[in-house]
Amino acid sequence: MRIAYFALRNVIFAPDIYLLFQTYILCLAFINFIYNKKEQFKTSKAGIMIYIFNYASPFGNIRLTSDGEFLTNARTEFWQGRADNKGLCPKGERETDGSSLPCLQQAAKWLDIYFGGNIPDFLPPLKLYGSDFQRTVWRLLQDIPYGTLTTYGKIADTIARSRGCGKMSAQAVGGAVGANPVGIIIPCHRVIGGSGSLTGYGGGLAYKVKLLELEGIDCSKLKMPKQSRFL
Repeated sequence: MRIAYFALRNVIFAPDIYLLFQTYILCLAFINFIYNKKEQFKTSKAGIMIYIFNYASPFGNIRLTSDGEFLTNARTEFWQGRADNKGLCPKGERETDGSSLPCLQQAAKWLDIYFGGNIPDFLPPLKLYGSDFQRTVWRLLQDIPYGTLTTYGKIADTIARSRGCGKMSAQAVGGAVGANPVGIIIPCHRVIGGSGSLTGYGGGLAYKVKLLELEGIDCSKLKMPKQSRFL
């Protein structure tokens, strides 16, 4: 409104061409301001656009999600069908085809290499939404080498040492691992319980075993839980 006031004042009291030119510039700025506010209102009313690409893996469909620039989510069909799944497209968001997006094409290429039995030498661009603690755990997951296993307790010990504290809860680490938004590419399937239990996996424990076996890991000695929502 201040822009509109100065523009009107210049029109009334403008003694020369210079002030008229200033008025013209101010009017353009005011029009641009109104337009941007209108577009912001339309965007907030319409919702945020998310881009989807369904990747057909040998073990089932993987739903890749992007904000238009980064890979933000990768979920298996098992996760999508879970009773505790709160929905892949939250209220206020709209979906559209993202198969032509470079970030999702890179994610698909990464998965092609991985499911082909090879080790990808790159990562698609990622944007991970979570707490500082969760992002710390997710960074450590990316450090687990292909074809190897670690435990929730070992990750907790690593964080405790880095923070200079005596002990870190393995259960808290388990919660962060379970909240990993980008399965497989961020390899939370390589984490097991300290007793050798497969514990849980958002993609389903059968899927977890298949991924580990694909990487050449002998799962015969790993313990399958008798009761789990991931079975």
